[in-house]
Amino acid sequence: MKRLVLLFSIMVGLIAPAGAASLSIWGEVFAPLSYYEKGKISGIASEIVENMVNDSGVSVDKWILAPWARAFKTAKERPNILLYSVVRKPDREDLFHWIGPFSDRKISLYKLKKREDIKIFTKQEVMKYKVGALRQAAANETLTSVGVDLDETRAPETQFLKLVRGRNDLSIFLDVTLFHLAKKFGYSSRDFKSVMLLDDSKKYYITLSKNSDPEIVDALKSSFIKIKKSGKLDEIINKYLGVKPGS
Repeated sequence: MKRLVLLFSIMVGLIAPAGAASLSIWGEVFAPLSYYEKGKISGIASEIVENMVNDSGVSVDKWILAPWARAFKTAKERPNILLYSVVRKPDREDLFHWIGPFSDRKISLYKLKKREDIKIFTKQEVMKYKVGALRQAAANETLTSVGVDLDETRAPETQFLKLVRGRNDLSIFLDVTLFHLAKKFGYSSRDFKSVMLLDDSKKYYITLSKNSDPEIVDALKSSFIKIKKSGKLDEIINKYLGVKPGS
């Protein structure tokens, strides 16, 4: 992995403006937005960032996927740090330069579409069913607060398989996670149906630390706009999910 990052950095550095500051890129392992695949950093957001860097000619000295707390702390304290994927909140507004959004953040309660026996109109009605969830996920409280008992798992893959194998009737998913897992395990996003929207109030962004070089900030913002207008952004999303998030 270090060799891959070094080679990438050297190639980018060759086209970077002379004397320009270098950028460090930080993210977390959070499929399908950013993760390792065959020893290489991959994912929707990772590929978007790579396209931005290549288009802008900004020099990169390192690219790291680390625990979120460490990555977030680094981006707050050091200059010229690109951090992704970041949910935009009022208490974070003044901490970063914001680029995007590049994706919706939609969390819903899903069922298999063929389960026509499951009909839900209120949160209280969810209590009749066995519901899967990822352990300690923020959206879980939406249902536990009204008395729903959740079957929590540590891995989204386990959560997904419990739903498709009928061990759970319903499951709480971020839509990009569900669509990614559906493709991974040979299903279509059309095999699932949202029965209740739990949260769609936020979106995912790419950020730069507040005290970053203005030239880097402007170059990456311009590159993002260019990638979005060209259709490349949607192309990357469709490559990983086969569908646009929020659709």
